[in-house]
Amino acid sequence: MRTVQSFILRLLIDDKEPGSLRGALREISTEDEHPFTDQGEFLNLIHQMIRPTPANEKAGGLERE
Repeated sequence: MRTVQSFILRLLIDDKEPGSLRGALREISTEDEHPFTDQGEFLNLIHQMIRPTPANEKAGGLERE
């Protein structure tokens, strides 16, 4: 089965470090916002949000720890 998940990606650009990746990813279904400070955190968030688990299938989003 295919599902569609929508997110809002906000990137925060620092003039002193324009190459750094910082921002927040917001889930549309829950309106929860998840900040990240580097590429690794961003990728982990994406993978965690799209990984099919019983918790996030019911909640429509990120599994809470």
